[in-house]
Amino acid sequence: MEANIESAAMLFAAPGQYVIPIYQRPYVWGEVKQWRPLWRDIERVAEGELGKPGGAPDHFLGALVFQEQRHDNNSFHARRVIDGQQRLITLQLILAAAKAALEMAQVGDHPAAEHLATLIENPSKHVYAGSPELRFKVWPTVGDQDALVDAMESGVARAASQNTRIEHAYDFFRGRFARWIMRDPNDLETRADALAATLRFKLKMVTINLGFADDPNVIFASLNARGTPLLQWDLAKNHLLHQYRVNGGDDEELHARHFESLELNPWWRQDVKQGRRTDPRLDVFLRYWLTMRTRTLITAEDTFLPFEQYAHHRDASALTADLAHVARKYDELEHATGGSSLARFVSRWHVTQAHLMTPVLLWLLIEDVPVPEFERCLRALESFLVRRMICRLGTGGLNKDIPGLLEKLHNDRAPNAADTIIDALKNRSGAYAEWPSDERLLEVLAWDSLAKLTKVRQRMVLAAIEAATPTGVPQPDPDPAVKGRGLTLRVDLPIEKQNVEHILPEKWRGLGWPDPPPNSGGRDPNDLRDELLGTIGNLVLLRRGFRSPAPNSSWAAKREALQEFDDHVLVRDLLAHAPADEDWDEHKILDRSERLAEIAIKIWPPPDKI
Repeated sequence: MEANIESAAMLFAAPGQYVIPIYQRPYVWGEVKQWRPLWRDIERVAEGELGKPGGAPDHFLGALVFQEQRHDNNSFHARRVIDGQQRLITLQLILAAAKAALEMAQVGDHPAAEHLATLIENPSKHVYAGSPELRFKVWPTVGDQDALVDAMESGVARAASQNTRIEHAYDFFRGRFARWIMRDPNDLETRADALAATLRFKLKMVTINLGFADDPNVIFASLNARGTPLLQWDLAKNHLLHQYRVNGGDDEELHARHFESLELNPWWRQDVKQGRRTDPRLDVFLRYWLTMRTRTLITAEDTFLPFEQYAHHRDASALTADLAHVARKYDELEHATGGSSLARFVSRWHVTQAHLMTPVLLWLLIEDVPVPEFERCLRALESFLVRRMICRLGTGGLNKDIPGLLEKLHNDRAPNAADTIIDALKNRSGAYAEWPSDERLLEVLAWDSLAKLTKVRQRMVLAAIEAATPTGVPQPDPDPAVKGRGLTLRVDLPIEKQNVEHILPEKWRGLGWPDPPPNSGGRDPNDLRDELLGTIGNLVLLRRGFRSPAPNSSWAAKREALQEFDDHVLVRDLLAHAPADEDWDEHKILDRSERLAEIAIKIWPPPDKI
């Protein structure tokens, strides 16, 4: 391993090429965090060069890590870019943009332009027939090649490019350079010399050159690009590919076979918010995969070290294939749609925000779990999570139980998965570890305000009850998740297209609603009414897009307006139990709460009835 301090003139002097492997991430630098600060640094040095040529301070760009790559021409040095591809591509774009800026300032025939050109392209004798990519000193990964070539050649519109960031970077620097050069039209050549000298000699980098068999993880695990640190996923992936390459395998072929399609999908690098943390989805997935495979709790702070320990002495090709296989299942889990039991479970599971259950769900998806057993597993998990959500018990402490549950699933195997999950969840220890009973759920739904839950959680509970409420109309092919419970399943209307409305208004006084009658318990009847306003019996789910009844109308006016929603089963049930000649009062609310709670108990049954 060799380390040197080099300028652009030194880095790109000899014929050769720095190749960014196919498995490296695409160009991701942007204007605010990287281009603008870099331009200010270049401008400062170039201004210094104007005042005292050769005396301006250098600017340090950062570190570059290369690895020897064998080539059949000894006069043509080839290097793989292990780390620093973002600044290396940016440097090439800067050189090309400066050359174009000289042409825009009508000093394109100045020697400075020729000096810059030698740092971009190899001499023609090194560009072999059938290998046009050898023309350029830097050759990017697949998705960036068209954009970089176009920028090097002319900077014209790049319709074939998959990465517009390269186009924008080129345009950004070309515009800045042109304006800087033409700031003094009477001294263009002096300014051209100062800019070219700055770019060629004053931008310094530490270059670390590894031998063919050196492990790059030792270096780039501790290096960050400017403002864009390597993902834990990148470290893990490159570790596997390096091990495969050292053992004689074709790492680019392995990457193309298992990772390429995944990494070209921008969905995988989107940020995901979970609790107080926000991490790229690739890192989140890696954490879940490693938790599932090691059956230990993997924290977000450090994923690569336990990954490296797990991968030690394991076959890199097999691990790569497993990562890709489980990634497809994770994608399937996150994008489950339609009327399947999995899709319905996923929609409700996301509302509970119990993402820590993901390793368990991934295990169920990749193991040979029989369909009826898989359905029971989903029912058990949904019942446990939704009951706890309604009772506002949360998921605190559950993460510590996941490794033990995974260990039991691993030992008991797939045919017994549902019983394993049920036993583990109902026998948790701790003050708030319970799987709420029917009695607890009934009490909470009848007397506790559902409005204490978020709006999306209120909608989910009511929509689930709406979808499972008996209609009296036979439905074909009931879903196995509810078959045999005396319920008829209908398709859920997306909860984001529905509103939760209070039947008896929250501010009912003075709006035509009669005062509640005295009660025998001596309790203030107004207090009792206020306590029941947010309970499930006083809430109704209405489709958006319809004329909603005035929220503060009297019961007679509101009941008439509700006729518009007679396609809602719960609205029909409400109207049937509250005739026009009767008031909507506390007794009606309690009665309706109990009816809806009984349905909820059947949707999310207790452990002994799953």
